Amino acid sequence: ETRKLTEYYTIKHIPTLLIVKSDGTEIDRIINISGDKEYFLQFIKETGNGIGAFAKLRAAHEKDPADLEITYKLFKKYIQRGELEGVVRTGKKILERADSAKTIKIVKSESSSHTNIYDDTQYSIRTILNRSGRADLLKYFHEFPGIKFSLSVYKFLAGIYSTGPQSEKAGLFFERAMNDYPGSFELGKQFVDYCLATKSRIDWGINIASNLYESIEKTGYRAARLKAAVLALRGDVLQALSVYGPGFIEQFSNDTEAHHDYARFWVLQNVNFQSALASARLAVGRMQKHEYWFTLGLVYSKLENYNESVKAFEQAVHLSNGEIPAYNEQLLRIKLNLSK
Repeated sequence: ETRKLTEYYTIKHIPTLLIVKSDGTEIDRIINISGDKEYFLQFIKETGNGIGAFAKLRAAHEKDPADLEITYKLFKKYIQRGELEGVVRTGKKILERADSAKTIKIVKSESSSHTNIYDDTQYSIRTILNRSGRADLLKYFHEFPGIKFSLSVYKFLAGIYSTGPQSEKAGLFFERAMNDYPGSFELGKQFVDYCLATKSRIDWGINIASNLYESIEKTGYRAARLKAAVLALRGDVLQALSVYGPGFIEQFSNDTEAHHDYARFWVLQNVNFQSALASARLAVGRMQKHEYWFTLGLVYSKLENYNESVKAFEQAVHLSNGEIPAYNEQLLRIKLNLSK
């Protein structure tokens, strides 16, 4: 049967070599290599990627799925073909039999220093998923609980899980993230945000927030606010005040944003209004930002000083050019209260 070799294709922007029949039916593919036709032919000859090699590997694996050497060859073949589902499926089979996989040696190469198929499989999966997009990460991350991926992967997924609904996967993700990167402030913050959003794992959230708080020199007021937020959620408002109260905020007398953050936090907690008012006024006195004025308006509203609240909300509306509906709504609501 006559067959031919295509010279070059691009599939999803990835340089791809396809091996096809004369009628155009695809037999095999290899991704991420480049060169002329002679280079392709030599590559195939040297690596064993000849006509029908992929089909033969799959057939051999189906005949004896317990043969780790065949499984590993098929795993590498799926990588060459860019078929992530196949990579995951065969990679899991190798990693599930760690003791046996570690005894099967491979030859070191310039691109890898691994000497057994277990280590090389872990490395390959870690590398592939570190570079994967959102959909693939969400789909396959939990398939490999024994692999420590890059911090950027954890941060990316944390941003998704911290604001989403409570789920078993989200909880398991944060447990794993905090075990793999216990010193990451950003991951810790997102985990506490998850606790606050879902009202779950509160005690653990307090522990994480406490660890962040202990490194206050590095993380500043944000760690104290996180700890106070979890304590307040548990109902320990007095303890929250001891962590993030008037005595604490005095340390940040020169940090305008810290004072705004402090005022915003306590007005939403519905306590500590006088201290929040002092910080809110300090913030607007130093910097004319619409969000600062809006927070000041909220504090005045809690104190039932509606005339000053109207002034603050009007300033927030003015500085934002009237483009933020919440500001207009608050202003109208307070004016209605005054007109009664």
